[in-house]
Amino acid sequence: MNKDVRASVKVGGQGQWSDHEKWLIEQGQQRIKTLMPEVYKTICRYAEKDSNVWRIVRLGLVGRPDQFWACEAGHVAGAPFTQFKRAVEVSRLIARFGCAHVCMIAGHGDLGGT
Repeated sequence: MNKDVRASVKVGGQGQWSDHEKWLIEQGQQRIKTLMPEVYKTICRYAEKDSNVWRIVRLGLVGRPDQFWACEAGHVAGAPFTQFKRAVEVSRLIARFGCAHVCMIAGHGDLGGT
């Protein structure tokens, strides 16, 4: 993931990340890289087509809902999705069948975000 958190701006290019947000991003990125390898591969696959994916992941890592959420092997990163129609369906499927990993990025994949 992007190592230079300081160069990464918030939504719409407005302002820099606070020190606490930088810390949250660094901790989240480290967790994803070391403990969630399939999630990391999924993020990289989406980022090959859309470099904006890294910004979306960072927004989720600082706690902004409806941007990025992932889980793998009991580890969780990001903030929950609350604003898309199929959230309940996805939650039920995860609970019923279990999943090796789940990676949700706003505007990407079959769910299409909001």
